[in-house]
Amino acid sequence: MRWIVLSLVLLLAPAQAQQPAAPTLVTRLVKASNELEQSDPTLEDLYQRLKKLAGFERYQQLERQVTALQPNAPVDVPLGKDFRVTATYLGKTAKGHRIKIHWVSGKTVIASEKKVLKTGGLLIKGPEVGKAWIILAVAIRD
Repeated sequence: MRWIVLSLVLLLAPAQAQQPAAPTLVTRLVKASNELEQSDPTLEDLYQRLKKLAGFERYQQLERQVTALQPNAPVDVPLGKDFRVTATYLGKTAKGHRIKIHWVSGKTVIASEKKVLKTGGLLIKGPEVGKAWIILAVAIRD
């Protein structure tokens, strides 16, 4: 009798539950300025949101990094020689991905936020550099 029950359990149970692929963090450092000659075509997907946030006509992508995320494990993302982002993935909810972002330049903290990222991601307005602004764009892809 035990063999029959054990056989049924083994046949009806899935072989192994597939783990979903780890999400990836896409981090972009953007310069917003009216003094640039033209906007960077790689930022077309963000143009309207960047314009709403910063109000400039032209944007240039300074750096782009794609990093694999693991739950509750901080990931350090260097962005150029001056900026660094530490991101901790907190899991997925019905509203989106939860993440903790810590953005620094040298020893200066620019932003430290815990957010739920929806499809479009997150834009954080950073420091003013001359007549330009530096903006951090963060998105999570499944």
